[in-house]
Amino acid sequence: FSFLLAIPAITLTGLVELADVFQQGLEATQLVSLMAGFISSAILSYVAIDWLLRYLQTQSTWIFVWYRLAFGAAILSAIAAGVLRNT
Repeated sequence: FSFLLAIPAITLTGLVELADVFQQGLEATQLVSLMAGFISSAILSYVAIDWLLRYLQTQSTWIFVWYRLAFGAAILSAIAAGVLRNT
């Protein structure tokens, strides 16, 4: 769901950055890289969102709840052990 909510913000940020890139000048090889990245990210984003929506139609969200709890516990443990700094 957060992916869907982020689409407008990510799109506008990308357009602002793209305008900056074109103002600085763009070589042909950079344009090819830019287009390849744009196309691949668009396709893979669509596939990821499609998969998630299909998954949620047949499964519950408990796997995500347990994942977030385990990940949160791991982060808090790493902070308590001094491996990570809480800044």
